[in-house]
Amino acid sequence: MFRLVPPERRTVVHYHDNGVDLNDYDHWFLHATSRITGEQWAINIAGDQSAIGVPGIPWIYARHAFVKEVIAYFPLGSLEKYTVAMSQTKSLLGLDADVNIKAMEAFHAAVDPAMERKGLSWATILRKDEKDYVRHRNKVLRVGKKAIEGYKLA
Repeated sequence: MFRLVPPERRTVVHYHDNGVDLNDYDHWFLHATSRITGEQWAINIAGDQSAIGVPGIPWIYARHAFVKEVIAYFPLGSLEKYTVAMSQTKSLLGLDADVNIKAMEAFHAAVDPAMERKGLSWATILRKDEKDYVRHRNKVLRVGKKAIEGYKLA
């Protein structure tokens, strides 16, 4: 988790008492190290929400271009554990976490069996040449998007 450099203020909240919240939202990268080359990457799993237009970039460049301050490192899986725990609370954040979990469950319920039937994994898709990678990625995302769009709150 890190602070963006410079902070991107996409939303400014003006409260009824004239208070202002500039919303310098913190951002997350998945910091990955290749077992083969040792190269470190910043993987931007949040998309272009914070004006970071690249899905993956060598860590050394990402650190210089986007990171003002590293706030915390958490081991892989920490965000999932936090989200599951938060979804159990009786709060608006808990409700939001619960909806997100159920939407991702709908995504995986549609995507995982389809990938298994075709003998595909994320690793095999990522290793494909650019043309095949884009084709497979787009198909997986279409199936997943359709599942999420079909997801409804019970």
